Amino acid sequence: MTALVEESKLVPASERETLLELRNLAVAYGDVRAVDGVNLSISAGEILGLAGESGCGKSTIANAIMQILRPPAHIAGGSVLFRGEDIVARSTEELRRYRWQNVSMVFQSAMNALNPVIRVGEQFVDMMQAHERISKRDALKRAGACGRCRRARAGRPHDRAPRPSSPSRAPGTCRRTGRRRA
Repeated sequence: MTALVEESKLVPASERETLLELRNLAVAYGDVRAVDGVNLSISAGEILGLAGESGCGKSTIANAIMQILRPPAHIAGGSVLFRGEDIVARSTEELRRYRWQNVSMVFQSAMNALNPVIRVGEQFVDMMQAHERISKRDALKRAGACGRCRRARAGRPHDRAPRPSSPSRAPGTCRRTGRRRA
């Protein structure tokens, strides 16, 4: 195995900044506690995966961290700290900025989140304009830069991928409409 980081550059966990901390988190759906007494801490550079049986509270914990619980779900106790600041009491606008600048979530069935008949760049523009004041031109530049970086890392040229000849030929359409390629 090849080391990706030189050992001299590794920072001990005790010296890393704590990014996210849950302290005695409790989430209830109405009067029923679904999550009770969750404590965890994630430092810079760490990766955490939540695993468990169906219905054990994984998504509820993630939604509480993102502050996107849907009623009747609510945080019934404890705190969610991001860089030491409790985000539970933040306003709607503060939470919007927090999500845009600091955290993100990949939902289950994320492939269904993109529309196969609209260019990814256009969808990127919609997302950017929903969160910050940016022109379509500047958002497309940023979207293009991200795509070029990914293609370069994958060893592909910087040219655009050909557009499907029709919406029915777009990636994913065959899967959703039940058609299969032979």
